[in-house]
Amino acid sequence: MSHAPGAGPLPSREELSADQSFAGLILGTFKERIEGAKERAKDKAPAKADTGSTARSASGIHAFERTLQASVRQNQRRKRREKPPVDQTLIGASKHIDGNAPAPGGVVTGGGPPDPTFASLLPGALTLPFRGAPLAIVHAVIVTLALLLLELSPPLGLVACFLALLELFSLRTKLIRDACAGRDRVAWPEVSELAGSAAIAGAASLLLAPALVVALLGWGSGAVAPSSQGSLVARAKRIAKPVADPKLQRSFGQNTLLSLEALVASELPAPDRKPAKIAESVQRSFLARVRQLGTLEGAGGLGLAARALFLVGFLLFPMAVLAATRLRSVYAALYVPIVVRSSLLTPGTYLLILLSWAVYWASVAAIVFLLPGVLRAQLGAGAGHLAWAGLVGLQVAGGGMVLASLLGRLYRSRQLILGWD
Repeated sequence: MSHAPGAGPLPSREELSADQSFAGLILGTFKERIEGAKERAKDKAPAKADTGSTARSASGIHAFERTLQASVRQNQRRKRREKPPVDQTLIGASKHIDGNAPAPGGVVTGGGPPDPTFASLLPGALTLPFRGAPLAIVHAVIVTLALLLLELSPPLGLVACFLALLELFSLRTKLIRDACAGRDRVAWPEVSELAGSAAIAGAASLLLAPALVVALLGWGSGAVAPSSQGSLVARAKRIAKPVADPKLQRSFGQNTLLSLEALVASELPAPDRKPAKIAESVQRSFLARVRQLGTLEGAGGLGLAARALFLVGFLLFPMAVLAATRLRSVYAALYVPIVVRSSLLTPGTYLLILLSWAVYWASVAAIVFLLPGVLRAQLGAGAGHLAWAGLVGLQVAGGGMVLASLLGRLYRSRQLILGWD
């Protein structure tokens, strides 16, 4: 039975029956006494006086009856106020702890409207980049300009890419918090959120640190040997200064191609090659890395351990970002028990979140490493590189907005089950 929000439950049928029986008993006793008084008055008083006494007695009966009924109603209202309302939210949570199927009619929260389901909030997340097109375009332009500056001046371009990442992190934090609070909007992030957003991203990334450490141990001394062409030192030098000899003929986009090759190639060949050859090397090296990860080719004990740790870190990463952003604490991202527990409380919905993150990063990697050579061959060096940078910017900014909104909507639809408040 539904009633006004905030009010207690209506009295049960047994309570109403008991109150009515008590009222009837009192009224019956009072009427019997009045009738007895009337009979005695007929014997002792004149008829005329008896008529007036009878009228007054009848009036008194009706007045007392109305007073008694008002008292019964007041007693029922008092009982409703004293009894606490049944917490229907706990009933809904206990019956539907999985998080995929809400309680019939939604989860009832204290008589208010039912909480939205994740399925009902999903279209709003997917259309967010279109509804917030100006902000999405601005952030895509920021990423595009950073990539173009990386081609013109690699050191300045690296700084610009770092600043662009900070801005993207702050936008993600803003979108997650707005979605958690039920505000379906796209607002520009505040300057004060830059530092906190970077701290949240860094804390969540520490979940991937064990995999990186084990991978470096498996790599051995060659990881830091300056003489090795595949070491981290040699790769960092190639990215910071792609072409050692300034006399070499370069085309627009060649510096970026050499930097991409330094990220994925097993060994760094000489930079004095044609851009088409470098782009082909980037594609071949990237596909070899993917095949190596998928087939476990050449993986020893440490290699398998690194892959397992990376998988665990990836599974916990989105929930760690959500916990740290919603609770406004970087420690929440590193508190593994709450991250694991929250992931297990919403298995079906969180699986969709993980799939969306996997698709997002796979698409970004494909655009970054596979498209440069294709676009250069189709559009030419300048237009091809500009188109590549624009596609990367659109995917990173637009897709990142969708991921952030999905995380916030996960909390919005499962906040009772997560129990973070």
